[in-house]
Amino acid sequence: MTITITGTREIERILRQLGERAPREAAKALYETAEEIMADSKENYCPVDTGNLRGTGNVQQPAIGRNDVSVELGYNADYAAVVHELLDVYHPVGQAKFLETPISQTDITGKLAEKLRSVID
Repeated sequence: MTITITGTREIERILRQLGERAPREAAKALYETAEEIMADSKENYCPVDTGNLRGTGNVQQPAIGRNDVSVELGYNADYAAVVHELLDVYHPVGQAKFLETPISQTDITGKLAEKLRSVID
């Protein structure tokens, strides 16, 4: 699953103010946001039987490209994708779509703007 966040006017304004620091600060803000989403996923949504699946959740360090910044997050268990996608399986703890749900419920743009504003203030 790939999510593309295009800058709101506020984020674009802040990034211009940051100048050369913009890629580094954007990467930091995006990484922190991804870590928050992963923590929410593990705590509130990830199915738990043995705890192995939850233990494989991770956020990779940000990659800074020429015109973009990206962060990958996910679960590394061999069966993670199957558990994530099977909607008709009952989980005593957790649910299907255990990563997609917290991503979709997070105002990523708002969080990024807030984190970037704090750098300027």
